[in-house]
Amino acid sequence: MVDQTSQFYAILTKVGAAKQANADALGIPWKITQMAVGDANPAGVDNPPLPMPDASWTSLLGEWRRAPLNQLKVDEKDNAVIVAEQVIPAEIGGRWIREVGLYDADGDLVAVANCAPTYKPLLSQGSGRTQVVRMNLVVSSSSNVALKIDPSVVLATREYVDKAREATELYARNQLKIHTDAANPHPQYLLRSAVANDVGPLTWLGDASGTANALALALKHPEAKLAAYAAGQRFQFKAVASNTGLVTVKINDLAAVAVKKAEDGALVDLLSGDIRAGALYDLSFDGTSFQLGSTGSSLDSVLRRSLRMGGAPITASTVLTDNQLGHVIVDAAVGALTVTLPSSSATLRGVEVTLSRKDVTANMLSIAASGAEKIVLPGTADGMPATELIFAGDYLTLRADGAGKWWCVGQAQLPASIQSGLVSYAAPGVYAFAVPPVLRAGRRIPSVTLTGGGGSGARSSTASGAGGSAGGTAIKRVSLTGLSSVTLTIAEGGLSRSTSNGSGYDGGTTSFGDIFSATGGGGGLSNGVGGPPGSGVGGDINIDGGRSGNLLAGFTPLNRAGGDGGASYWGGRLGFC
Repeated sequence: MVDQTSQFYAILTKVGAAKQANADALGIPWKITQMAVGDANPAGVDNPPLPMPDASWTSLLGEWRRAPLNQLKVDEKDNAVIVAEQVIPAEIGGRWIREVGLYDADGDLVAVANCAPTYKPLLSQGSGRTQVVRMNLVVSSSSNVALKIDPSVVLATREYVDKAREATELYARNQLKIHTDAANPHPQYLLRSAVANDVGPLTWLGDASGTANALALALKHPEAKLAAYAAGQRFQFKAVASNTGLVTVKINDLAAVAVKKAEDGALVDLLSGDIRAGALYDLSFDGTSFQLGSTGSSLDSVLRRSLRMGGAPITASTVLTDNQLGHVIVDAAVGALTVTLPSSSATLRGVEVTLSRKDVTANMLSIAASGAEKIVLPGTADGMPATELIFAGDYLTLRADGAGKWWCVGQAQLPASIQSGLVSYAAPGVYAFAVPPVLRAGRRIPSVTLTGGGGSGARSSTASGAGGSAGGTAIKRVSLTGLSSVTLTIAEGGLSRSTSNGSGYDGGTTSFGDIFSATGGGGGLSNGVGGPPGSGVGGDINIDGGRSGNLLAGFTPLNRAGGDGGASYWGGRLGFC
């Protein structure tokens, strides 16, 4: 314990005390990085006096070594004391140690101490040792003091290394015990006890053996066992020969069981050629027989996943059957036609069809869903009853979800001429907007912006009227699927009040069919009050027009300034009269 009679002690310098106080007040870390040692003998005398640490010091009296700390910790017995430690290797020395200093990350001396004179010898002098220098320093709070070191240049004491090794060994032993004591330490793998009973959700049996009509299959895992067939078991195998009639299957040493297929709502025996050499097949046990296909679906459903339909292109409106799925080529050169998809029922779940257009005409080629079912293209989450193939080489790849929808999983990149475009209408009037095929087909969704007409200003022979307000603006992404034309009304601005005193006229309403609109701005009032602005109605974004200004005060009755005109979404300018 340091007291008034102590010869050896450590103190914070003035700089260190200020930094400690700042760290405590702001709650920021104070990084102490290095320790310096010195002989306190700058004059090189034979027997220098013991140095007395002074808070005003900014450097040691006779520093001869400065190096990173290897450890900075809070004293285990006193939280107000920090212990700084440095290791001096055996090859450094030949000097006395009488003073010790600590430096922070800014290079400032923040603490000093004296110590009993100790000589640090060099090996070349006939004696050598690794010296550990520690400073115990009392601080107001140790919570914000941090050690900042470069691990590549720090030395560790033997004690420190031993403790670290013991802690690591203890942790490793504990972790190993937890692992070995666990009932299932590797949940990603089957337990050995479970392997014997595992036939898997879809067990691979490899190549079939036996004959073309009496297949013999075996579990591949040497420890797997199959005590009996059970409903719901599924297996997969590769055929090595095409069948010529009824088929049976036996797995391992169990009895042979008939193989059936689903057809017209019933399970029937296989026909010659239903199993083809080199193809992969699923077997699902229903409790009585094996069903060929995926979870009991028909053989055709399985084969369609890898086969493409051949033959001549379709040249007339057609309702596709389950057996016509794959790659379907359509030629609409003779006239407009519609290809209707089969129902996306449970038996077709996951099945895909690619429809591509061959001809170069402008005839409409529609792809329609069955009944009330939908085709879902990107950007049309609810789906639509039909879409179009627009140009030669255009294609759609659709996948049945088994629940009434066909989802687009691939389509042709549209030509640059129909990928994008900007159509604008500036002159007032009523237009018939012809919906381009790409929009009519739902392959793209346009963004439409409408702005109503601005109101006109008021007229007065004795005073100044207010300016007219701007029309509102509405912006909306509009699905035009199935529409060939939309009536577009472009509004006029309010008529000029040119022949008599009175308020200005309102601007007209701009509309896109009956889908959404933007109302016109109100005319300015003759009493100098601005008219009401127009607004967007039914858009995804609805923006009010700018309100016109009232007449400006401060002028004589015969020389008054009229109010500003309202600015629209597209900008505007001030009016003045």
